[in-house]
Amino acid sequence: MDLEKRLIAVVKEYESGLSDSLKTNYLPIIKNAFVPYILSCYTDSDKDYDYIFSYLLTREHIIRAGVFYVDNSPKVRDIVAVNKYLSAVGELCRRIIFRDFPTCTLKSSIGNFQSLCEEIVNEAEKELKGKAPQGYLSEDEYNRIDKYLFSLDDSQYKQCVVVAVFRLILLYGFKIGVISEIKREHYDEKKNTLLIFSDDEDGTIILELPYLLSRQLERVKNDNSFPSEYLFLTESGQKTTSDYFDYTLKSIGIEIGITSKITITSLSRFALIRMFHEGINPIIITKISGVKDTQLKTCQKMAYEMAKDKENLNRSINSKIRSISTYDDFNF
Repeated sequence: MDLEKRLIAVVKEYESGLSDSLKTNYLPIIKNAFVPYILSCYTDSDKDYDYIFSYLLTREHIIRAGVFYVDNSPKVRDIVAVNKYLSAVGELCRRIIFRDFPTCTLKSSIGNFQSLCEEIVNEAEKELKGKAPQGYLSEDEYNRIDKYLFSLDDSQYKQCVVVAVFRLILLYGFKIGVISEIKREHYDEKKNTLLIFSDDEDGTIILELPYLLSRQLERVKNDNSFPSEYLFLTESGQKTTSDYFDYTLKSIGIEIGITSKITITSLSRFALIRMFHEGINPIIITKISGVKDTQLKTCQKMAYEMAKDKENLNRSINSKIRSISTYDDFNF
């Protein structure tokens, strides 16, 4: 029985044990968020349901499925909805998953499901009511991460991918969804350019890469360890995911002594704030990074708050006004 059929059977069993009120509250979450996310992770995998739920499913999957639920559910507006998601998934695991797989990796790594609430809230793009202000990557943290990336041995495939991807995100603010869809043919090592696809009618944008970053992409592209059309893969040859890079970034943070929680979203927001500082149009930022709506507005507001010192704000405003051709027309 394939993964989707097994998951449907599990949901039916779960439903049969719920009261009417819990069915109303929990089932839509499991059917519309948790199950689709798990399928998106493993539909193309050669591992079966038993192996996935015994060994591969971790707390990171619960977090990422929660982020998927928040960002793709229009009715989710506050933190209470995240608590409800965690209750629904927690019940599913306790009633069925942990019963069928008592020594599974998830059970040993999860602890209290509700303890994951803050991580889901912080990683979601949507700003939820009752949400505490999120942290951003500081200049000092950026410098320490960049220095660490320089120290890595990029002759090893995984480290080469990590360095290239993290630098792409720090410069362009890419969402992982954009990164994972980049194909080998999209990178032109002769012209030092990268082709990015946007969701609007314009279709594509060609980015001119800094020399060092282009050479790193070239090393990734020229590695023939895996026969894939995609540029960035894991060391096992799979498409990259947020889980993969967040875990790596967490390890880096520990190694270089960063005590605040840093995620791929932190790196992306660092780039977006710098773009806003440089006066790049929000529409252009969305075309490049794939980030839009609430998260983009949050970064724009943060960039303004950081530049709100009166002297700096006045200097920035007047500098940008002077760059408008109309200013020169009147300057005689």
